Amino acid sequence: MNREEITQLKTTVGLKPYQSRLKDLESNGTEYRASCPWHENSGNHNPSLAVFKSKEDGTWVFKCMSSTKCEKHKGDVIAFVQQTNSLTFAEALRTIANESGVAESAQPAPSLGVPSEEQFLEGRRYLAAHGVSDEVAKARGVDAIIHPKLGLALKMPYDSDPQVIKYRCVGEPKNKSSKFLHDSGHPSDKLLYNIQQTDKELNTSFCSEVYVVESERDCLMMNSCGLMAVSVSSATACLTAEGKLKIDEDALVMLARADEIFLTLDQDPAGQKCADAFETDPAFTSNQ
Repeated sequence: MNREEITQLKTTVGLKPYQSRLKDLESNGTEYRASCPWHENSGNHNPSLAVFKSKEDGTWVFKCMSSTKCEKHKGDVIAFVQQTNSLTFAEALRTIANESGVAESAQPAPSLGVPSEEQFLEGRRYLAAHGVSDEVAKARGVDAIIHPKLGLALKMPYDSDPQVIKYRCVGEPKNKSSKFLHDSGHPSDKLLYNIQQTDKELNTSFCSEVYVVESERDCLMMNSCGLMAVSVSSATACLTAEGKLKIDEDALVMLARADEIFLTLDQDPAGQKCADAFETDPAFTSNQ
């Protein structure tokens, strides 16, 4: 990324990386305050970490105001992710782009390799170990590929837009930023994985219960158990800076047809904020 692209990324992601990592982040006038993750317990009555807009470029920056304890903790959102996740600069850039559903740059789609027979079987074993049946994987177009950055990975297309593809590393990723990737220019932050299939099943099923999960793999596992499910791209990417859902209205309308919706998101700050956004979205509250 060049300097202009990095500035654009910081502008686009806004507060999201802070919101997902600081569970007590709250508005305080023109800035936000939270307990400093390096020296304070969450919920501190006088939090010292300030998040505010830079006068230089208008992006969100941070600084611990307790100068005697951790004055080195300050900088832009990239520095924040670097310091909280113990990443390099490049890793932090990829992490922010992936979490927020933003393509790192407008580059051509990656050149995907064909796995060997043993690698293909490894992909099948990985799915089976996580409760995903061959039948469901095949029906959803899931395939094993060799990704230039991830190595052996699962290719998982979104049924509402086949150009949107999530790649998931098979096994342990090389680092925290190499677990998921998208095709450049086709982010999934406004989509629900498996929503078209769920919409079809709602037309024919006597049991109108849908589970909302936080990963495509978990969605496939639920489907393999005979349950209807959709997945957000990530609990962080699907929210606006104000904590509202930015998922396409058509997808939410389809989901709202279910008699019951179970939010089975991760029990971390990002997952809780995502659950709160679903519970308060007009697509669902209007039916109550």
